[in-house]
Amino acid sequence: MTKKRLAFLFSLVLTLALAFTLTGCGKDTALTVYAEGDFIKQDLIAAFTEDTGIEVNYLVGTRTPAEAQAKNGAVSDSSAIMAAEENPINILSDLQGWKAENQAALAENSESEGISCEYDVVLTDQATVAQLRDDDCLMDLDESVISNVKLINEDYLAPNGDTMHSVPVLWGTAGIVWNTQLVPSHVSSWKSLWNQSYSKKILMPATARDCFSVALTVRGKDVNTTDEKTIQAAYKSLQKQVPLVAGYSDGAAYTMMTGNAAALAAAYSGAAIDMMSDNPNLAFALPDEGSWRICYSYCIPSGSERKSEAEQFINYMCSASNMAKNAVYSKYSTTSDKALGKMDQAWHQNPLAYPDASILKHAPLLTKLDKETEQLHTKLFQELTGQSGKS
Repeated sequence: MTKKRLAFLFSLVLTLALAFTLTGCGKDTALTVYAEGDFIKQDLIAAFTEDTGIEVNYLVGTRTPAEAQAKNGAVSDSSAIMAAEENPINILSDLQGWKAENQAALAENSESEGISCEYDVVLTDQATVAQLRDDDCLMDLDESVISNVKLINEDYLAPNGDTMHSVPVLWGTAGIVWNTQLVPSHVSSWKSLWNQSYSKKILMPATARDCFSVALTVRGKDVNTTDEKTIQAAYKSLQKQVPLVAGYSDGAAYTMMTGNAAALAAAYSGAAIDMMSDNPNLAFALPDEGSWRICYSYCIPSGSERKSEAEQFINYMCSASNMAKNAVYSKYSTTSDKALGKMDQAWHQNPLAYPDASILKHAPLLTKLDKETEQLHTKLFQELTGQSGKS
């Protein structure tokens, strides 16, 4: 059993434990930390508790139920993953739901202190952070406590604006993982994901945003576009691809690619490097048409009752040494040059994790979209994956 699967099982145990300790938006006395993926080393969490005496409940998110099954070895073919399922932990809707409940409680009783949120620290993508910030679901962070923010490269801090709501720590670049035993030629284009030769051996991302980013990039369009006609044209491209797709699931991509059951998958660099470490037949490419980047950031929900402890946790994980350890562990790239200097030279010179600046120039960061565009993406993606279930 790999390190990642052991970590996932550990987080699953913590999740089950939380089912008994969390009621509604109420929570136990430990700090509850949620990460969108397996981004934090367990021994660093243990070291934080030992150093500070602050207990931590650590939740690792999975984008689909199929991903949870895949990481436990329960999915080995495409039959179980024909359509994208709803995320069992949707941090955006969870926190938006808390905000609505809290406002209702305050409106009902003027003396009410409101409802506390079950999450104290959230590590999620920057586009989600921006949406939560705009919805007033996040606290301002105290830079005097999170002093390690000074170690983050300015390019990644800039989107935070004048007030610091989050600390970006990891990033990855989108590309294609392919099995060199099943795909005889070098992959250099997103068009490979529309190649009929690999029907039912192609895997697409689990989320609307990532799927549309593939279709937009292959058409030479901006992944952050809000133009409806451009998005509808990308949707038509994805419709044509449906009969070729085995599934829309990041976790199943891990299992099927490492198990030689799929030929091609769209994936971020961190996930791709992780797959490649488990299967020497796999390769990863950043396509010629360009790419995009995702950035993961720490933030604190405004409903947390443990801001001080949450800031201590973030600061601890943002030391140069700990950022380096978490980057190597997760296989994603660090936002800190100081952390990069703490890594083995072979790792930080890996062109898959740290592409040349000329490549990154054509790989913009995903940014928050307006609500209408987000709703359009969601609607079209639901239609798309509904079609895949019938194909």
